[in-house]
Amino acid sequence: MKKVAFLFLFGFSAIIAQSNSPIKQDSLISSFEVHLDSSISNGGGAGLAIAIVKEKDIIFRKAYGYRSLQDSTLIDFETSFRIASLSKGFAGILAGMLTKDSLFNLNDKVAKYLPNLRLKDSSSTAELNIRHLLSHTTGVVPHAYDNLIEHNIPFDRILPQLEKAKIICAPGECYGYQNVLFSLIANIVDTAAGKSYQQLLYEKIIYPLGMINVSVDKDEFFATDNYALPHVSVDSVWTEVKMRDTYYSMTPASGINASLNDMIKWTFALLGNQPKVIDPKVLEEVFTPIIETPYERRRFDWNGKLTRTSYGLGWRIFEYSGKKMIYHSGGLRGYRSKIALIPEEKLGIVILQNSSFEQDFIHEFLDLYLENQE
Repeated sequence: MKKVAFLFLFGFSAIIAQSNSPIKQDSLISSFEVHLDSSISNGGGAGLAIAIVKEKDIIFRKAYGYRSLQDSTLIDFETSFRIASLSKGFAGILAGMLTKDSLFNLNDKVAKYLPNLRLKDSSSTAELNIRHLLSHTTGVVPHAYDNLIEHNIPFDRILPQLEKAKIICAPGECYGYQNVLFSLIANIVDTAAGKSYQQLLYEKIIYPLGMINVSVDKDEFFATDNYALPHVSVDSVWTEVKMRDTYYSMTPASGINASLNDMIKWTFALLGNQPKVIDPKVLEEVFTPIIETPYERRRFDWNGKLTRTSYGLGWRIFEYSGKKMIYHSGGLRGYRSKIALIPEEKLGIVILQNSSFEQDFIHEFLDLYLENQE
């Protein structure tokens, strides 16, 4: 399929997808939608689903493009995507809930639950705690053994390699993004609760919030009749590629599948609208900065609006245009995902994509929204 033909079909599909959305549009949303439609029609990947919520209302929800460019099946609000590192936000909240239930304490040493774990430095092994895992402050070199994940090496075969990973600081003293070490929270939960991480994820979060399309492995993803396949750009043409198994062995870091409607329910809960499911004290704990991440001001930029960047428990915590922003992004081959919350405004936005299309829609909407509030 040539790119010109694809762009024409892409815009047409967006109109059809929107027709079922009962959303009241005001001038701000209308302006953003015009920008969104224009940006996507000029090369915006295979497909994208986006929602914006305010307090207890969905103020914008729209689906663009195709689940697969090979058969031109349209994306809708129930289409499942791989959400990649947005999975980390679930891990942070679940850990906060289990701490509230006294199953463990975030300051508990990892060795208490995983006595056979070894890092290169014995003092790091002894001092490593749960909070370090979930805030990427283990002291281990960033992205330790992500290369093994990409080669689909089983998780239990990667763990012994941690003894060889370079230590760059003592636990708690510096930030270094991890997937393998972060995912140890599942092993800790298994030991502390006597139930699997996945089982508690469903019992504590997914079922209570009514997230009907969420799954945590490849087989469950394909067991549904409505899933988005990954696409990458090859010679400026979006091309479907085979979905890899990578990261499904690491549910906490990057193993969750979900639809836009599922993520809307999640966003509402994160804004405090489901206090019987997620206690406000858990949200406060999880969304409290633990470590400064100053280089992310350069990484994200966002027109210079970021004035402070930190990481909490499975979440990035930013100061954006003077407002506290809770944020995370995710990426796997052929998938991108983003979520942002402005708690003070009771505002949230989530974007799911089945292509590696880079976009700045979150900060573009927030700029429009915040300028409109002045």
